[in-house]
Amino acid sequence: MNLLPVNQATLQDRSDFVSKVYTMLGISLLICSAGAYYGMSMPMGLYFPMVIVEFILLFACMFLQRSYPLNIVLLFLFTFISGITIGPVLTAYVLHGVGGVIPTAVAATAVTFGALSLYVNVSKKDFSFLQGYLFVGLIGLILMGLLGFFFHLPINNTIYSCIGVVIFSGFVLVDTSNLIRRYDNDQYVAATLGLYLDILNLFLFILSLLGGSRRQ
Repeated sequence: MNLLPVNQATLQDRSDFVSKVYTMLGISLLICSAGAYYGMSMPMGLYFPMVIVEFILLFACMFLQRSYPLNIVLLFLFTFISGITIGPVLTAYVLHGVGGVIPTAVAATAVTFGALSLYVNVSKKDFSFLQGYLFVGLIGLILMGLLGFFFHLPINNTIYSCIGVVIFSGFVLVDTSNLIRRYDNDQYVAATLGLYLDILNLFLFILSLLGGSRRQ
């Protein structure tokens, strides 16, 4: 296969690339849902081993993104395991009596992702200039969470979750605009993985925001 940047390809080839990415993204989300369903009844003793496997698969997806068909197998394995690790989080919401926010968070994530993706495609803007700012914001968010966890610092859940929603909404803008600008025509797994991680984290922060407001 001849490598060619998608932005230099024909209109039909660009359309095929985008269609392939969104098809794989849809399959990935379905596989994640199946993993989450299994993970809700998973013994807690398996949680941390699954998290380790999840990170191993994530790095494998990144480093072997061009190795067809192994790249697709790794992508779907990663999405299944990431779904499993979400399962206990969903179970915690159910046990705390706020399980009703889960479908609401799913719907809110779908609407947010759809609206942002539509805006990028209609406006034709390149949002890659946001990437550096978003990365710094993400590092700050991670450090804030770690400090709160290890030093028991009081962190307002609503503010923390809102920041997370804003950051990953920004990443949706960046990765959607990158879809037809900064990938070669064989990097469909990398493009799918980026959007999948955006959706997954956006969902978790929206879920945290809705769940926190219900418990207050």
